[in-house]
Amino acid sequence: MDFIKYLILFFILIIAVISDIKSRKIPNKLTFPAIILGLVINLVISFIEKKSLLMSLRLSLLGFITGIGIYFIPFAIGGFGAGDVKLIAAVGSFMGTRFTLLAGIYSFIIGGVLAILLLLIKTISGNKEENLNNSIKNIFNFFTYKTPIIPSKTTLPFSISIFLAVIIRLYVIYFI
Repeated sequence: MDFIKYLILFFILIIAVISDIKSRKIPNKLTFPAIILGLVINLVISFIEKKSLLMSLRLSLLGFITGIGIYFIPFAIGGFGAGDVKLIAAVGSFMGTRFTLLAGIYSFIIGGVLAILLLLIKTISGNKEENLNNSIKNIFNFFTYKTPIIPSKTTLPFSISIFLAVIIRLYVIYFI
C-alpha cells in the first residue's frame, strides 16, 4: 500500500517541479488537493490494514504542521514562495512528521548545493569579470545576511530541492 502512496506523491512532486520551472509558481489547485489526498490516503491505508485511524490522522496532521513549521521562517523572510511551503506541507500530510522534518533538512542542503553550483556556472559564463565580482560580493553578503546578487532569470525553483530531498529520503529508508 505504501508504494501507491509514494507513487501518487511522486507524480504530485513532478507536476509541481514542471509548473515551478515553467511559471515559477506551484498552483493551489495542486497543493491543496495534495494535502487533503495525503490525509485521505493515510486514513484509507489505516482502515485497510486495520490500524488506528486516529494515529493515521495524527501522522498526517503533524506532518502537515511540520512542513509548514520548518519552511515558515525562510518563507517569511522571502527565501522562497508560498507554493514551496504548501508543497512540503503536502509531503507532510502524506509522509508524517519525521520524514518531513528530515526531507526539509535535506532540501535546505540540496538547495544550498544547487545554489552554489548555479553561482559557479554564472561565474564561468558570460561577463567573467562582472560575474566574479558578484560571486565575491555574494560570499560577503552570505556572511552579512544581505540579499545575494543573482538576476531573477537565474533563480532556482526550490521545488527541485524538495523533490530530490523526498527521493533521497525514501532511498535512505529503503536501501540504507
